[in-house]
Amino acid sequence: MFHFYDIIILTETWLTPDISDSELGFAGFQVIRLDRNHNNSTSTRGGGVLIAIKDTRSFQPISLTVSNVEQVFLLLSLNSGHLLVGGVYLPPRSPLSVVESHTTSVEHIISSYKPNSLVICGDYNLPNINWSSDELGLIGTNDPSIISTTIIDSFSYLNFFQHNFFRNNHSSILDLVFSNSNRITVNLATEYLVIPDPYHPPLHVVLPSQSDKSVVNTHTYKDFKAANYPAITQFINSFNWELTFSQYTIEDAASVFNEALLHAIDLFVPTKIFKLPKFPAWTSPSLKNLILERKRAHALYKCSRSPYDYSAFSKLRAKCKRQSKIDYQSYIKNTENSFNRNPSLFWKSIKNLNQKNTIPATLFWNNDKVDTPLGSANLFSKLSLDEGIFPAAWKTCSVTPVFKSGDPSLVSNYRPISILPHISKLFESIVYSSIKRSLNHILMDEQHGFRSGKSTVTCSLSFTSYILKSFESDCQVDAVFTDFNKAFDTVIHSRLISELDSLGIGNPLLSWLQSYLSQRKQFVRVHGVDSDLFITPSGVPQGGHLSPLLFILFVNSINRYISSSKVLLFADDIKFFSKITSPSDSLQLQSDLNTFSLWAQRIGLTLNLNKCHVMSFHRKRTCIIHPYSLNGSTLKRVSTVKDLGFYLTPSLSFEHHIDVTKFKT
Repeated sequence: MFHFYDIIILTETWLTPDISDSELGFAGFQVIRLDRNHNNSTSTRGGGVLIAIKDTRSFQPISLTVSNVEQVFLLLSLNSGHLLVGGVYLPPRSPLSVVESHTTSVEHIISSYKPNSLVICGDYNLPNINWSSDELGLIGTNDPSIISTTIIDSFSYLNFFQHNFFRNNHSSILDLVFSNSNRITVNLATEYLVIPDPYHPPLHVVLPSQSDKSVVNTHTYKDFKAANYPAITQFINSFNWELTFSQYTIEDAASVFNEALLHAIDLFVPTKIFKLPKFPAWTSPSLKNLILERKRAHALYKCSRSPYDYSAFSKLRAKCKRQSKIDYQSYIKNTENSFNRNPSLFWKSIKNLNQKNTIPATLFWNNDKVDTPLGSANLFSKLSLDEGIFPAAWKTCSVTPVFKSGDPSLVSNYRPISILPHISKLFESIVYSSIKRSLNHILMDEQHGFRSGKSTVTCSLSFTSYILKSFESDCQVDAVFTDFNKAFDTVIHSRLISELDSLGIGNPLLSWLQSYLSQRKQFVRVHGVDSDLFITPSGVPQGGHLSPLLFILFVNSINRYISSSKVLLFADDIKFFSKITSPSDSLQLQSDLNTFSLWAQRIGLTLNLNKCHVMSFHRKRTCIIHPYSLNGSTLKRVSTVKDLGFYLTPSLSFEHHIDVTKFKT
């Protein structure tokens, strides 16, 4: 049961020196504890605090100069820096000296050790405070006592948040969870070590890895906006490329050109250092100044303990909070007003407001767990025409994981973004421009994806026009919407080449395309560290100019397998539909679905049956219901479906689409 947790914090342990750590049963944990003694209490019974941490964790206990508080702290080493963990017990009616010793200890530890993040848990016995937070951190109200004020003043200054809002059986909150991160989650524990006390419900505190500061707060980059392009041009033109290339094979010539271009970039493109800003985007210069003044006033008060200095600090803290609200509201208002005059600025501001922290330092994939930058990168890697050769030097790309949703520590919740070499993309663009016209005539008219003059709009218009014409003759239309599992990433290269060959594409273009697809290499870049290189066994290169064209050529053969139904495609988004006037029409549509399923298996694409749906479009009281299926699985009937950005309903009314769009805005 203990191994469900990485860290265990207990207060009021009631332990005494004659009870050893080994008797506590924390197998696989190291125990840091402070029992009640004559220094921290006049009572000889009760009290005491304890932190148990897994043996696999690297940490150091923190020694304190004060001894009149029941508190323990340790510093946990992470790749992202250090996590301060504290446990504290303040008995009811604790004297002010004890409370001040505690707050001074916390301030001293933070100042001395500068942890990246922290969590301090304990029984503070402050049941009357109403806790809340704003953009700057902690707010505590409803308890004017000097004890409460001391805690609130200190932890508010440190920009702490209080995360526990679960009341005990007596409707009060005694156990508090403080942190400098607002991304901590606190829930009632489902696994607990002892029988829950009615005054102290056990808590499960989750510190997402992204709450730590990123592993790399700065990075260097080439500032191409400030590049000396005339110098780059002069440098490249200084070579006799015709003579140089004549002496090398295609592979070696590409490598020589790459080296020359990279050398030019090193010489004539300045390197800049990017640093994460210390303040949010909405912070005004006046607020920054107030924050600095508040810090100085707080330091002065801590030294003097003068009521006058405390009053000055308190006023500055109030000014900070007021200015913070003003700045934030002003930023939001300006962002909203910028939508019409500068949409790009609007969406950039929205992105900044919703921006997630970087990839966590600790990641999980199935049963694997890594906590080093190189391990993270490797774990993600686990998630010229005449000669018909595409240079190998241009077939290596970097992959950057981008967070989608869910738990950011799970690798499966990221999608890969590939960054191809610029020369490779330029070369592809030249080839694409040369062949697209000659290949366009062999593409089926029903394919609307990645073609000039066609789009999601033209595809949707073709579909809805067919349905509306069917409504005029009082007919229903049954439509099956299909979906593939990672279609672009699972294209089998040999089958793609075979399809291209059957379409009449010959050498040297066919050999060049085979070279372009084969032996492509990738590496994953995480936290500024590159994974091992690995070969991509399938798929068309993400972000490549040729990839969309290759894919729609790959699925072009579907028109030879559909006999009676209509079909529309937008790349891998395929739907079948037909007028249904009798059950026999449904059977014909089902027959085409069976043939489609066999076709998909033949070319090596896998259907995502959970996302394949059927809908009957009609404006009648009743309609013919047929249990359509794919691969032997009955498809789910739906009353709404999102197709190429449009929400459709059986009556083809767009009221639902309008409502959803209005709600999103």
